[in-house]
Formats: sequence, structure tokens, C-alpha cells
Amino acid sequence: MAHQDEESASSPLEEKPLLSKPLQALHALVAQASAFESYPTILEKASSAAFKQMPPPPATFSSLPELSQALREGTCSLKEAILSRLVPDVVLHRFACDVAEEALLYQQRQKGWAVPTWCFEGLRLKRLWAEGRVGDASLCAAYSATLVVAHRTAERAALNAISRTADSAAYWASARAAYAMAEGQSRREDFEETRQKLTAHQCALLASMCEELSQQRAWLLSVIKKRYDAFSSQMKLFQQELEDAIF
Repeated sequence: MAHQDEESASSPLEEKPLLSKPLQALHALVAQASAFESYPTILEKASSAAFKQMPPPPATFSSLPELSQALREGTCSLKEAILSRLVPDVVLHRFACDVAEEALLYQQRQKGWAVPTWCFEGLRLKRLWAEGRVGDASLCAAYSATLVVAHRTAERAALNAISRTADSAAYWASARAAYAMAEGQSRREDFEETRQKLTAHQCALLASMCEELSQQRAWLLSVIKKRYDAFSSQMKLFQQELEDAIF
């Protein structure tokens, strides 16, 4: 026994690994947080701060349709698409809610686990918030309530999706949702293969949302152009009639 104590006393202490930049940002944010801020607020800000520490990808995409095509072809990762700042916030919010809901339903149907009601209710309120139909107070309450009941990975994905920061919500929710739906695999190779397939599915989902938005924009621009052309031709006709009447 004395020999063991002597050996443990003489063994050097293990050095703690240096914190990554996202974790450094998180620790700094928590240290500087106001005493009046709630824990859910600090956690939500920390998640956003950690995401913002990630280095931005090279600016290789100039338009939303180009980004959508790259997502479908696999030449652009989900992280690069979110960091590109080309995808509008409302699309990222919808995407975060959809991938988190997929993971919750998978947990419920395939594994037979009971999903806390607040996970689905929080996503419902987040969608309403993204449309401007409920305020920040309702969303913050939903975030706090979900935080209490979110324990499994899929439930944590829902919690990430309820965050008010679009890019952070989309990134963390999609990553955790893919992990949650793949974690049932017994072998690591199968887990990684399943997770990659799920990530490819998420890329296709985001691409379809971007394409839908691009089509809506194109239709709106065509309507505006037609109305402008009609108004312009009417003005020219009115000007000609006015000149004929006067001169």
C-alpha cells in the first residue's frame, strides 16, 4: 500500500489540453455574463459565440442558386453553406427546426423513446417566431422549458434549433440530429457511414429550401417587371394622348 502511495505521489500530473477557440469564447462569455442574465440566455449566447469563432470558408459562391447546386453535387459542405452568409436567416431557422424534428421523430418511432412535449412545442414556437408571429419572450420561455427536459442527443438538437441565432441554430441542430440518428450503430465504421448519409440528406434538404426561395424571388421579380412594363406603357400612352390634346 505504501509502495502504491509512493508511486502515485512521484508520478507527474497530466497536463490539461489547451482549450479550443470556441471553448475559450464560451468560458470568457460565461465569466463576463451579467448576474441578471439567466442560465438559458448565457447558454444560448455561448453557443452562438462558439460558432462565430469558426474560420469562414473561402468565398467561392456568388449566388444562392450556385450554392444550392454545390450542395447537391457534394462540392460544398453543410458547414461551408451555413458560414457562406448567402442563406437567409429565415431559411436557416426553418432548416434547423426540420432536421431537429426528424431526429425527434426517429427517436420516438424507431427507438420507442418518449419525447418530452416541450421539444415539439419549442420547435412550433420557433417556427412562429421566425415568421414574426410570436415575440422574443415566448421563444425564450420555450428555450428555458426545453433546456430542463432535453437530455438525449436528439432533444439537445431541438434545443439548439430553438436558439435565436440562425447560423448557430442550423449548424449545431444539424450536427446533433445526424449524430442522434446514427448513434444506434454498434460499429464505428457503420456509425460514420450512417452519419455521412444523414449529412448528405441534410445538404439536399437545405439545397431544396434555397431553390424554393430562389424560385419565389424569380417569380416576384417577374411580377414586378411586368407591372413596371405595364405602368411604363400606360404612362407613354397617357403622355402621347396629352400631347395630342394640347398640341
